[in-house]
Amino acid sequence: MPDLAAALALAERRLTRERQARKQAEALLEAKSRDLYLANQQLRALAQDLERQVAQRTEDLARARDEAVAASRAKTDFLAVMSHEIRTPLNGVLGMLELLQGTALDDEQRHLVATARHSAQLLLALLNDILDFSKIEAGRLVLESVPFQPAALVRATVDGLRGQAHAKGLALTCHAADDLPPWVRGDPTRLQQVLVNLVGNAIKFTEQGWVAVRAEWRDAHLVVAVQDTGIGIEPARVAALFEPFVQTDASHTRRFGGTGLGLAICHRLIQAMGGTIDVVSAPGQGSTFTFRVPLPVVVQAPASQPAGGATTQWRRGARALVVEDNAINQQVVCRLLQRQGVETVVAGDGAQALALLREEPFDLVLMDCQLPGMDGWETTRRARAQGFRGPVVALTANATEDDRRLCLAAGMDDFLAKPFTVAGLQAVLARWVPADPPASAAPMAGGAAAMDGHGVSIGTQGGVGSGPAGGA
Repeated sequence: MPDLAAALALAERRLTRERQARKQAEALLEAKSRDLYLANQQLRALAQDLERQVAQRTEDLARARDEAVAASRAKTDFLAVMSHEIRTPLNGVLGMLELLQGTALDDEQRHLVATARHSAQLLLALLNDILDFSKIEAGRLVLESVPFQPAALVRATVDGLRGQAHAKGLALTCHAADDLPPWVRGDPTRLQQVLVNLVGNAIKFTEQGWVAVRAEWRDAHLVVAVQDTGIGIEPARVAALFEPFVQTDASHTRRFGGTGLGLAICHRLIQAMGGTIDVVSAPGQGSTFTFRVPLPVVVQAPASQPAGGATTQWRRGARALVVEDNAINQQVVCRLLQRQGVETVVAGDGAQALALLREEPFDLVLMDCQLPGMDGWETTRRARAQGFRGPVVALTANATEDDRRLCLAAGMDDFLAKPFTVAGLQAVLARWVPADPPASAAPMAGGAAAMDGHGVSIGTQGGVGSGPAGGA
């Protein structure tokens, strides 16, 4: 019996220990469950707080994006308005000066007129720089892809700047390597803009010596170097040279003028073409700016490029309707046209233009876009609807790519931005009222020759530039 009692006592102790262990386990489980519950509650609260923060940040970002878009749109609208408001009187200034230059003047008067024209052209160049930089920053830059001759482009560009170099007593040389392809495809207008800027800067910042331009072909790239014996650049400032509004130093800004936008525009244009631009310079030792642009080679010369070039003749005695509300610009356009042997009739608004198109034959319409009442785009649409099939050329101070597209969509055929040059106007006349119109052209309503519709691409091969050096 003692053994049985001992066994029972042992079993009872074991049972007691198991009960105690179970109670401890239950207490531990309860504590852990409570901790887990609290942690889960905290995690849920944290998740909700994060969701609120994400929602708030998303809302803030959306608001900031909307504000940025609105600010960008406001800036674009402001620049468009300012461009129009500046270009309109500037067209009057440049046009009247050009007319005055064609009259009998003595040497002093001719010098004064030339100085005034140069100042007005500098103002136009500044306006174009600001508009170009704005388009690039807004991602609205549109590059052409047309055949052109690189050697001819480089030589013609340098030749156009020889007057500036000679006025400062500088030698300006140009060498186009024999290995340059006869034809390549790209944007000749923008390449010329870059080259004009680089050579112009070299001339501006060189007091004595020379400026040399070299163009060659390396690994399917057009490589152009512009070297000068000018003031040079401090090494510490070279890195920032392609940033907007930067010049070598503030004293140079005062001495040489300019906004500091030119090189920034060059840098962004070359980047947009898939190329690179760099500079090697030292104070007092001059500078060498080199850009490299990949350009596809055109194996066969374009059929649309005859050896003698495009015709530069237009039909004397052609009748042009000038739709323009500004009295000064009416005089400028009409007198310049009359000097080219073109008869002119003026309409001061869209309604008058439509009435004249119904009543009289015209070979060409030059259409301002910002007209009182009915704008130029609506006037063009209505002119097409009432049967006029002759060429309509936008002659307007609205000079952005969006404006060009609006003109095309409205049924216009070409675009000439104010202020325009006589050469630009002559190119329009040669293209739309040529001296010898094609035999297949049949007369249409309005007295003009028929064309294959009225949606000719603007800004491509054969397009018309605006203002000096190709325009805005």
